Amino acid sequence: MEKKNFEVTVFIGSLSLSKDLSHAAYSEAGMQVQLEIIRLLNEKSTEKVDVISLNPLSAFPNGKLFNRFEKNEMAYFLPFINIPILKHITFSACLLWFLFKLAPNKIIIYNSYFFQNIALSIYKAFHSKVKIALLIQDVLSVGTGLQSVQKYLDRKSLRWLSFCDLVVPISRHIVPDFDINVPSVVVQGGVTKRILDHFPAMEIVKPKIRRVVFAGSLEPHNGVHLLVDQWDAQGIQTDLHIFGKGSLKERVMNSARTNPRIHYHGVAPHSEVQQYISESMFILILRFELGIETKYFFPSKFWEAIASNSHIICNQFDSFPDDLKKYCVMLSPDFSNLNMIDRFSNDDIDQVVERRKYVEEHHTWKQRIDMIIEKLCN
Repeated sequence: MEKKNFEVTVFIGSLSLSKDLSHAAYSEAGMQVQLEIIRLLNEKSTEKVDVISLNPLSAFPNGKLFNRFEKNEMAYFLPFINIPILKHITFSACLLWFLFKLAPNKIIIYNSYFFQNIALSIYKAFHSKVKIALLIQDVLSVGTGLQSVQKYLDRKSLRWLSFCDLVVPISRHIVPDFDINVPSVVVQGGVTKRILDHFPAMEIVKPKIRRVVFAGSLEPHNGVHLLVDQWDAQGIQTDLHIFGKGSLKERVMNSARTNPRIHYHGVAPHSEVQQYISESMFILILRFELGIETKYFFPSKFWEAIASNSHIICNQFDSFPDDLKKYCVMLSPDFSNLNMIDRFSNDDIDQVVERRKYVEEHHTWKQRIDMIIEKLCN
């Protein structure tokens, strides 16, 4: 493949140093997106992209107190003190030192943080010709506790992004709501090569097991409580299989005990859940304005689902892509049409075949990165 003249020399993100997730504040889907971006940037750069990462550990005492510097074939993992606020201050101080050491002329950043933005602003002041693109993947609610101070600062810092040459928000609401006055382009995400390879197009025609898969945090914003209630109320005869953990775990377990059509699996490896989905007729992707601000998010699991060879069942959440609605089973607000899944068969594959072709043509991260690079260069 011909290399482009565009040199992205540094990617700043949050990759997990270890697959032992017992002390990690970790999103497998988010990590796969970052790895895909890094892969694509390396394809388009004349030199290997240097990756700087904040190891996503749960705060002390749930995680270790001090994260040491490490380097592997994937990234430089900078040291930090693993206490809320101090974590970002110490990481950002090390980041600034490391940027001066590497002297990048192009920087791509995955998500916005207050102290990290200060470090980037200082670097930009000394290297005015550096090109910086910031991908805003989510805007967290402030919440409570010590971490709420960090989240408050992170939200405030979205109004001070003058060091950026391009901002890439995940939602159309972010730029106007936070008065961002730099060039921007909305990117809601996309499918990765890895997920397309995991769900090969040839597998679509294979018969699937009649079951529905829900995989995600068991929290109100994912609608799992509404789901199990409707499984009972409508007497749905298709089996529902639930993976995940969260505050609604007991409610899900109680439903599984009383309804033989509901099965709770707990937490499973990402690859195992993907394999389960590939053998199932349906996958559920739900999102509600319950405890989160959905207009500042886009569920990354949606893109894994849209690339799968299963039927996708969705509710109408904020910023749902209009061009993909016709490829999904859209639920009514009260879920009253949920029992339609009992009428599907393995012969109903035309929509899935058409969806797969359309997604490969219009919704891959390769297309997104091509557009980001073009806009950053111009």
